[in-house]
Amino acid sequence: GNYTVRINVYNESGEVVKTILLKQYSQPIQSVSLQSSNTLVSINDKINIVYQGQVIGTWDGTDNNGQEVTNGKYYIKIDNVDTNGVATSVTQVAMVARHLAHITLNIYNDVGEVVRHLDSVLADAMTLATGVNLSANVISPSYQQGGINSTLTLTLSNGMTVVWDGRNDGGQIVQNGQYFVEMQSTDGQGGASTITKQVSVDHGGLSLTGTPVVVYPNPDSQRVNGPLIQFLGAPGLTLRISIYTIAGELVQGGITGQAGSGQAAWDFSGRGIASGLYLADIEMTDSQGGFQRQVTRIVIVH
Repeated sequence: GNYTVRINVYNESGEVVKTILLKQYSQPIQSVSLQSSNTLVSINDKINIVYQGQVIGTWDGTDNNGQEVTNGKYYIKIDNVDTNGVATSVTQVAMVARHLAHITLNIYNDVGEVVRHLDSVLADAMTLATGVNLSANVISPSYQQGGINSTLTLTLSNGMTVVWDGRNDGGQIVQNGQYFVEMQSTDGQGGASTITKQVSVDHGGLSLTGTPVVVYPNPDSQRVNGPLIQFLGAPGLTLRISIYTIAGELVQGGITGQAGSGQAAWDFSGRGIASGLYLADIEMTDSQGGFQRQVTRIVIVH
């Protein structure tokens, strides 16, 4: 004869959570044993389904999406379907009783925004990480592979390691500055901990090259052109501008053009800007994490 043998894991609601085997056999599988136990107590445990001394399938406590199932009773069911569509079945009970910890690692910038979601894993609560060590306090990420401290290795107390390459979730190297590694962990039984470590990013070698930002009209006569000064750089750049007096006092900051447009504008209408000489501190960044600063004098004439 010829039999189609299916092995599925069902939850107590009768839903299939995992399909383990679909195979043709010359005879029905009438009896199986579960080894070495029918209970999963660790995230690394596996239940072997054994028929006549041979392992014909294994369940590791995950569903068909690869996610860990919740604790409870499950049923490992073997269906034998012959060529006439007649089915015979055998079922074994499996138990899941694990205490799992959930560990999440994120990188935050200095204003509390998550710039990189590093990892989110499940582990046995008995090995719940209670600390994290950093391979360096300052990293210098680069688009050329390698280099001293170009990446940051995070080593958790349970032995797990995660590497941050200095990039954000979009794949760009982050700007220079202070960042924070945050590890959040829960033990599945109400316990939780949060550990934060500080790391600095300094990639001084990632300066841009190319044409400078053009500032116009300069001098600006408000009688002729109005209170608007344009900044034009290369396409792909993002411009951020701060205006200072010659004495170094900030007049206006946070003037940011559309990302990647290479353009920005300073509209100083209604700001009571007096005639005179000013300094425009222009920061240029590209999508690859390159950075450059340009300071241009601006003359305003009423």
